Order: sequence, then C-alpha cells, then structure tokens
Amino acid sequence: MEIIFALLAVLLNTLIAFLISVQYRYLVWFIDKKISYFSAFVIVSLSFFLRLIMISKGGSFFGTPIAGKLKEGIALSKGTIIIAFENITYTSWQLFILVLILAFNRRFIEKNMFFTIPLIFLIIILMIFSLYKYDKFLSLFFKIYNVLPFKLRKLIKRTGLKKENIDNYFLKLKLLFSNKLFLLNYNFISFLIIIISPFLIFLLSRSYLIHINYFDSFTVYWFSYILGRLSGLPIGLGVRDVSAGFFLTNLGVSATIALQIVFLYRLISFIPFLPFGLAYFIKYGKEKILGIYNQNKN
Repeated sequence: MEIIFALLAVLLNTLIAFLISVQYRYLVWFIDKKISYFSAFVIVSLSFFLRLIMISKGGSFFGTPIAGKLKEGIALSKGTIIIAFENITYTSWQLFILVLILAFNRRFIEKNMFFTIPLIFLIIILMIFSLYKYDKFLSLFFKIYNVLPFKLRKLIKRTGLKKENIDNYFLKLKLLFSNKLFLLNYNFISFLIIIISPFLIFLLSRSYLIHINYFDSFTVYWFSYILGRLSGLPIGLGVRDVSAGFFLTNLGVSATIALQIVFLYRLISFIPFLPFGLAYFIKYGKEKILGIYNQNKN
C-alpha cells in the first residue's frame, strides 16, 4: 500500500470540509449575520454528529438548526430556512450529476438502454417542472405530506414547516434564489466540492496501486453518494458503502481491495467532522441539545 496517496486523501477531505464550512458561513451571512470560519466549521461538525446519533429524532432535519442555535444563537426558524435551501440546492446538483453520469457513461447505457434513456428524460422534466412550476410542486408536496406516516409528519412539523406558514417560508427562500450574485458564489463553492470530491476515490485506489481514471472515480463517488442520500439513512451509512464497493468491483477491482478502499474512504470521510462534533456534543451536553430540540415539540 502506498501510504502517501492515503495521506493526500486525508488532506483533500480536510479541504472539502473547509469548503463546506465556507459555504455554510456564506449562507448564514446572507440570511442572518456574519460568523467566523471556525464557528461555521463547529456548526457543520456538530450537525454531522447529531445526524448520526439522532436518527429516530430526525437528526437530518434538526442537526444544523440545533448546532447553529447552540454555537451562534441562530434562530431555529432561520436554521430551518438554511436546511431547506441546502436540501433544494443539493438535490438540484445531484439530479444534474445523475443525468451527467447516465448520459456520458457509455458502458452503463449500452447495458441498460431501455432504463437509462427514459430516466434521463424523466429527471430533466422533473427539474424543469420544479423550477418553473414551484406552486404546483408545493401543492404536490402537501398531497404527499398528507399520506406520510404520522411520526414523519410530526418530525417535519417540529422544524416549524407547516402548511399554514409555508408561504412565509417560500418567500424567504425565493429571496435567496432571486439574488443572482449570491447564487453564483454559493454554487461556485458547490462546483468546487463536486469536482474535487471524486479525487478521494482516485487517490485511495492509487494507494492500492490500482489506476481508476477520473471519470470512473466521479461515477463511483457521486452515484454511491446519491444512492446513500436516497436511502434516508444518516450520511448514507451502509447503502453508500455497499454501492461504492459494487461499482468498484464492476470496474475490475477485486472484492477484497474494493472493501478496503471503501472502508478507508468511509474512515477518512469522518475526518475532521466526527471528532470535532463529538467534542462539542460533550461540551454542550445532551440535556441542552434535547432542550432546544423540544422547543418545537408542540
């Protein structure tokens, strides 16, 4: 094993963590106030940790708002707008990436032509529909919302997002999407993260003397990432790992080496968010965090 490539992957992941923190800081500055880079990093780290330990309590919904409230006193309502904006933009980028992978992955298309071509058109139609017919999209959301399990509806309500105040939230989100300079800067950071992240797979494969080109690394990283996100599990735990291993073996990597690459990739992805998140979880304490969580209980 070439340890230098694994160390480069650790440094690269630290850079990605910094970019994610910069992006969050920029979003908070636009919505609420200016915070330090370190505060942004702490909030993102604590949010990462809360998503892992608050699975049954909706950590994916509440991680970022709670962390922002604890570290910088950011109102939960503003934290909810932040998490809504992040999810909308992340989903948009991931749909675009999925189209990109399917459209240019010749091997996959040739094997699954009757599946991939209709899927590409369906994704494009959904993107256009959600962009230009947002009112109908929201109406569709609430039709789906009404048939969701009670526990899931209860979790969504705790974010403050209810049918009676959706218009207010939507107006605030619309202000973000209507500011072209803000969107340009925010999406530029997203673009950097999207381009840089696949190099983790590229470097880790090189550490095992396996040469995977950048496009295949891009496919393995983002396809497994999107599948993990669709699973609904915190940070795609399990689904993301299995799918990454599956794609690696499809590229000719032995199952044993693929398992080692995926394990190392997951381990590195925890750096540096997990240790910092744990440290600040201990600092603030479980009772204080649950106290904020229970503010919107009723």
